[in-house]
Amino acid sequence: MTGGDATSIDVTAPSSATAGPVDVVVTTAGGPVTDTGGFTYVSPPSVTSLTPDSGPTGGGTTVVIGGTNLSSPTSVTFDGNDGTVTASSATSISVTTPAAPTGVSGFVTVVVTTAGGPFSDPFSFDYVLAPSITSVSPAAGPTAGGTSVTIGGTNLSGATSVTIGGNPAYLDRKRPHLGLGHHPTGHRWTGQRGRDHRRRSGH
Repeated sequence: MTGGDATSIDVTAPSSATAGPVDVVVTTAGGPVTDTGGFTYVSPPSVTSLTPDSGPTGGGTTVVIGGTNLSSPTSVTFDGNDGTVTASSATSISVTTPAAPTGVSGFVTVVVTTAGGPFSDPFSFDYVLAPSITSVSPAAGPTAGGTSVTIGGTNLSGATSVTIGGNPAYLDRKRPHLGLGHHPTGHRWTGQRGRDHRRRSGH
């Protein structure tokens, strides 16, 4: 207790073995007074998942944080910058990522804070630089598809899809080019790298 005056007293709450509401009792020379359930101990938050765990440096990614004791967060920060919380429950938080600071990309620490305190370990969010296209070679091909195309640019690694004219292109596994239409083996890829979900042409 740091003292007080006629209208207020500043104190530091002691620890509690359990969470939940407790009484606050103030005693002076005039006797005791009780505020029943006046203070609530809250269990600290715990984070078990972050979905998705990456997004553009410009922000705007909706991230769902899973865990326990997540109700009514006071803040969710990404590298110290406040995200916008749109919904929360005891087991999840929906938050929109802020833009990354100028020049920052890569993994940053995500800190969730509730009335129970902060939780920052072990999850992080990966700010990914936006891709750019500087060349498409060749720039033309037959309507039947099958043209091997090389797309040049920056920040193209980890592409989740490529479309040409709105149609999914497949990644040539033998060469780093993209094809559109029927694969020579009679298969067509969905356009997602690293996945082997294929369907027979014509089915």
